Amino acid sequence: MPNELCHFEIPAKDPAKLTEFYENIFDWNIGRPHEGDEMEYHWVDIKPVGGGVHKKTMPEMVPINYISVDNIDDHVKIIQEAGGMIVKEKTPVPGMGWFAVALDPEQNPFGIWVQDENAK
Repeated sequence: MPNELCHFEIPAKDPAKLTEFYENIFDWNIGRPHEGDEMEYHWVDIKPVGGGVHKKTMPEMVPINYISVDNIDDHVKIIQEAGGMIVKEKTPVPGMGWFAVALDPEQNPFGIWVQDENAK
């Protein structure tokens, strides 16, 4: 559904340890990353929103909430016209969809997402 929170990410210096923290305090079911996954992405499956804990590769990384949209390109323009700044251009997640990350006028990051099984 467009314009709803659809995904979140939590960067961590030690994703495995932080995963255990969230599993223990919220009883979340969190998957483990695939071997060789550089992000060390741990999929968090909670309804109605899913998310993940991943490797913190830069000290300035913060949690990001993703909002589903109908069209990434249109929303990039809308964000920029409203005073926001795109910090991660439209990027595919192969077989799943597209995302971009922006900063609001107060410098708070958020992501936009569109589902597209044909994304490459």
